Amino acid sequence: RRMSLLQLSNEIVFIIWESLDSVQDRNSFLQTHRRFYNLLDQFLYPYALKVWGDSPLLSAARRGHAAAVQKLLNEGADVNISGPQFNTGAGCSTHWSALAFAASRGYESVVQVLLASDGVDTNIKNSEERTPLDLAAINGRDKVIPLLLAHGKIEPNMKNMYGRTALMEASFRGYTAVTKQLLASEKVNPNVMGGLTPPLPPPVELQYDYDRHGFGLLLNEVEYEISLKARSKMME
Repeated sequence: RRMSLLQLSNEIVFIIWESLDSVQDRNSFLQTHRRFYNLLDQFLYPYALKVWGDSPLLSAARRGHAAAVQKLLNEGADVNISGPQFNTGAGCSTHWSALAFAASRGYESVVQVLLASDGVDTNIKNSEERTPLDLAAINGRDKVIPLLLAHGKIEPNMKNMYGRTALMEASFRGYTAVTKQLLASEKVNPNVMGGLTPPLPPPVELQYDYDRHGFGLLLNEVEYEISLKARSKMME
């Protein structure tokens, strides 16, 4: 006589669960039916942390899964754990934190969860010395920038390995909204000097020039704001 999985007692379900060796297999099993999910989901995250260390936190942040990030933090995941930008591939930058992934991709809910976590390092740098704020700026994430700037320990004037601040990066790439957000913060110093060259020689077809990609790109819209704030900083 055949018996459906749903007819099994919880004790037998747990025995089956414990016999599965990989996180992927256990995850697949609990997704076969809502009953199994409700019964076993609370055990998946601790198991993943046990098997993989803190890497599930980076994976969840990279994919924008705020609920998973919160669960992993609740289970004791290190909020400042770091890893490579991509799972495979030579030449990718390393030391990306969960906050770096979330900020660079504009995942507001994930950024909020991470910023609310005790001990989070808002100024943690990757191998290119880019902070989460810098990564948000170079990707034009205007929904995330205010969240980062509001954090008490943020240091927005830090330079990356190319000698540029978040403000320089945003203005260089023509992100007007982000540039205005940074200028509006009293924490941001527009007079910081640094490099304005691209990190790598750009393709010929992009035709980089500083009239279009430097501060000149934004002068029509934010020149007054820049000059006004710069003057006030110099008078302090």
